[in-house]
Amino acid sequence: LSSSPDVDESLLCEAPLILIATIAYFNAPEGARLRVRRLQTIERIRRMRAHNITLCLERKFYEQNAKLINDIIGRNLLSVEEIKANLQRAHVPAKNFFPGLPQPSMEHFERNQGRFDQSEDEVLVDEGCSLSLLIDNTKINLQNNYFRVLPSDDLVESIRDLAGPDSVQILYH
Repeated sequence: LSSSPDVDESLLCEAPLILIATIAYFNAPEGARLRVRRLQTIERIRRMRAHNITLCLERKFYEQNAKLINDIIGRNLLSVEEIKANLQRAHVPAKNFFPGLPQPSMEHFERNQGRFDQSEDEVLVDEGCSLSLLIDNTKINLQNNYFRVLPSDDLVESIRDLAGPDSVQILYH
C-alpha cells in the first residue's frame, strides 16, 4: 500500500487500526444497497461505552511493576469536575464553541434533544469509567468521587504490553 504513488504516506497509521462500521440496508430500484452510517475506531467505542476496566495481575508482578502501572493509570485519569464542566459545555450550543469549525445550528441542536448528532457535529465528552484491580483473586475497586479512568488505547495497550493480552478486561454498558 505504501508503495502506491496515490497514497499520502503522512496519512498512514503506524499501528493496526480497527474500524467498526454501522450500516443501513435498504432496497433500491437497482437492488439491495448498503450504506455506511457511521465509521468508528474501537477506541472511540470503548471511550463511549466502557463501564469498567479490570486489570488482572499476579501479586508478585504487581509489586515488581507498581510504579510503571501507576504511571500508566495516572496519565489516563480524568477529573470528575473537569468531566462535569465538559459535559455542560458540550450540551449548550454557543458561538465559537468549536474554534475554526462550522457552528452547528440551533435547529440541529433542538432536533437532537440538546446533543449534537454523531453524523454531523457530535461532541464526544470523555466521561471515563471505573477501574478495578484483580490481584490473585482479590478484587479492589479503585473508585472515588474525584477521578475516573479514560479507557484509551494507551491504557489498554500499555497494560497488555506489560502484563499480557489477558491482563485487561473491559465491561461495556
